[in-house]
Amino acid sequence: MAVVSGNPEDGFYTLRVKFPKGVKTPPHYHPDTRTVTVISGTYYFGEGVTFEPHKMQGYPPGTVIVVPAGKPHYSWAQDGEVIIHEAGIGPTGVTLANH
Repeated sequence: MAVVSGNPEDGFYTLRVKFPKGVKTPPHYHPDTRTVTVISGTYYFGEGVTFEPHKMQGYPPGTVIVVPAGKPHYSWAQDGEVIIHEAGIGPTGVTLANH
């Protein structure tokens, strides 16, 4: 993960996140609304507090997903490497949904 612009701790920011093939993020949420743009690969995304692969949808490059603040979600780079941009207004953070 790299900060592309801004400051995630205070104000508008953009992150570039690279997921190697097979990486899964557990159910989690953020205190801020995030706009996710798929740059490359197929980004598998699901919502809820339990990782459920059969409920995930694959999103191709160019897709934009808005994830509301406090909304539990999870992801998977199932087919290969995935690169996304995430933008929001900090302060931000990550809280595991099952803890």
